[in-house]
Amino acid sequence: MARWVASLGDGLVSVPVAALPWPLPANASGLVVHRPATLGIDPLEFVAVDASELVRAGLTMTRLGRVVSVVACPAGVSPAAAALALAVGEALGARRGGGRVVTAPVCPPLGQGRTAVPHEVRVTAGRSVQWRRVWELVAWPDLPAWREQLGPRPVAA
Repeated sequence: MARWVASLGDGLVSVPVAALPWPLPANASGLVVHRPATLGIDPLEFVAVDASELVRAGLTMTRLGRVVSVVACPAGVSPAAAALALAVGEALGARRGGGRVVTAPVCPPLGQGRTAVPHEVRVTAGRSVQWRRVWELVAWPDLPAWREQLGPRPVAA
């Protein structure tokens, strides 16, 4: 069940944001991995990863092809922020024709050869509206393909 609705900054896509099915470990960094439900296993999993390897591990997982999206979660990140990053990553992937996306609720240390793209997100719960930022993590060699996926879009009025 959706707790809120998130809209990407251009207002063209709105997605429900559901709570994660389990709490995140308070003192461990890791990845929230969303796999296709057709694999016959729980589609959401938390995989503990050293903080210095979060971005590399997340980008590597998306290349394996058996994930829908990945969220890099530094230790201490709120489950609500991780759930928002998961919903935004899935919306971005769907908007781009099924591409796999790595997002983060806060910008983690990127390491060499990687960048983070901020996405402004409007979060609505009843009459309450807040703006949040979700980071999309991209390896430098993937930037040309990432830019091509942007393509022309109608401007929201």
